[in-house]
Amino acid sequence: FELQDRGTPHTHFCIWTNNSIEQMIDDGIISCTLQQKNEEDRALVLKHQIHKCSAYCKSEPGSPCRFKFPKPPSSRRTYLSEEDGRYVLQREPGDERVNGYNMELLRFGRVNMEL
Repeated sequence: FELQDRGTPHTHFCIWTNNSIEQMIDDGIISCTLQQKNEEDRALVLKHQIHKCSAYCKSEPGSPCRFKFPKPPSSRRTYLSEEDGRYVLQREPGDERVNGYNMELLRFGRVNMEL
């Protein structure tokens, strides 16, 4: 754990699971959508999971985001990108700036995450 500029705790960690990433996405354990069953969950996603490009993610004004936001909508469920070997999550139009998250962790921690 470390404290960031404004004192916010920050950590990177790895979780081992019995299920594959594909299975966790299919089961809704990992998501990147604004579509939630209730308004409180949607508000948490809007507050913590929307990527806002800044000087931190752009090397100079007008340059592309180094985290590749906005991410294009994708009708495919999940696949590995041939470009960089990372998983691409299914995204609806309107979800282009939503970071991957787990709703239970978001409810508990109420902080940004990238899954």
